[in-house]
Amino acid sequence: GGRAPSVILACDCIFAPLFGESFLLLRMLLALAALPAAPAPLVPPTAPSDDTPLSRPPNGTLPPGPPDGTLVLLSLERRPGDGADAFFAQAARAGFETTVARREGRVLICEMVRRQ
Repeated sequence: GGRAPSVILACDCIFAPLFGESFLLLRMLLALAALPAAPAPLVPPTAPSDDTPLSRPPNGTLPPGPPDGTLVLLSLERRPGDGADAFFAQAARAGFETTVARREGRVLICEMVRRQ
């Protein structure tokens, strides 16, 4: 028995002409997010030496995943016929909440959370 990861990173894994419409990525995300949640990390008794509050990570680092689910950070380049709309529709039906965290031209970085 493993534990559900706090964060999953996926990059450029949605492109129907190459990977097909079955969305193996979504099946893998569902399998990983369905594992029991990892125990909460131990919090050190004192603040870091730079006096950064424990609830706010230092610049350049990701915040911890949601306490009640797995955070998926997914990036993709939108291409004609990529199937991304169908992927996100299936992800929503599977219980994932998706938001676009950043857009740079055709490249999207999305945050997906599936609540336990």
